[in-house]
Amino acid sequence: MYYGLVYASIQDIVAPALRGTSMAIYFLVMYLGGASWGTLIIGKMSDRFALHAAHLAGADKINEVFKAIGLQQALLAIPVLSLMLAAVLWVGSRTIGRDMENQQKAA
Repeated sequence: MYYGLVYASIQDIVAPALRGTSMAIYFLVMYLGGASWGTLIIGKMSDRFALHAAHLAGADKINEVFKAIGLQQALLAIPVLSLMLAAVLWVGSRTIGRDMENQQKAA
């Protein structure tokens, strides 16, 4: 939902000669951080939480119930990360007017 706003903001702030480079850096960080490592990290968290749930229940084997509990708990990281992203975007939105003015003065 926020993609269009972020892309437009990057294009407005960055000098025209650097727009392609800035978008490439943004995509590199976004996809390496989220798309590449995000699924691996959530999977590892899910496995760890499933094992913890099995230990708490006194079970010696992880079954589907414990896997479901682990996945549910791991996926709770997504709303937390979304709130952190919202905070970062809010902080960025407070300076965008000044950044755009600085970019226009430099051009």
